[in-house]
Amino acid sequence: AFAFIYIYMPNTKVKFRSAFIGGLVTAVAWKTMGWVFAEFVANSSSRAAIYSAFASILIFMLWLYLGWLVLLVGSTISYYHQHPQHSLIDPGKLRLSNRAREKLGLTLLYHIARAFDAGEKPWTTDRFTDSLQLPVKFIDEQLDVLIAANLVICTDHNPPQLLPARPLEKIPLDEVHDLLRRSTNRKTLSAEKIASVTPVDTVTERVQAAIDSALTGSTLKDLVEAQELREEPVAGPAVATRQ
Repeated sequence: AFAFIYIYMPNTKVKFRSAFIGGLVTAVAWKTMGWVFAEFVANSSSRAAIYSAFASILIFMLWLYLGWLVLLVGSTISYYHQHPQHSLIDPGKLRLSNRAREKLGLTLLYHIARAFDAGEKPWTTDRFTDSLQLPVKFIDEQLDVLIAANLVICTDHNPPQLLPARPLEKIPLDEVHDLLRRSTNRKTLSAEKIASVTPVDTVTERVQAAIDSALTGSTLKDLVEAQELREEPVAGPAVATRQ
């Protein structure tokens, strides 16, 4: 009965195994609580005689509170069994580095674009958390950045599906990289406000030029199609010498 509640009451899809485990824990806790509560009521007959109907109201309210508490604890167990990645990492103590943020954002965009280009089932937030084994907080942050930049859109399905907002050949990779590099969920100091030092500026300009050179002219379509291309085997030194 508890498993049935956990499957059909929430406004989302709950797996039977997760609902059953939560229901089993709830059933054991419910029976244990019932036995303890029955003993408490049986041993409080003198107090019930003093307080009469008022004691019945208090006991009923206490039972109602404990019953809902057990029910909610079971639902929490079902949730974390279905989404174990949410309990493995504490997002409040862990933050994405700049490189991790860039890689995660590009990974999300790649999977969304590839599924769309191949006519496959669109990705969802839950599917990303299950596949990447990352807290949903990090995934939501990067998806919000992509949606705000008009690179990804959310449909009205339940759960919402993620689709490219523009044709894949109209999304330059250098624009995506620059967007992900600048995106952050906290206030940052602009590089322009740091005192200029010529050797340092030269290095940073060379790094940016190398990135621009590697990505200029490439689009998200190229990134998606690169997965389908097989690399030619590279001849080793001995083979190259014989040739």
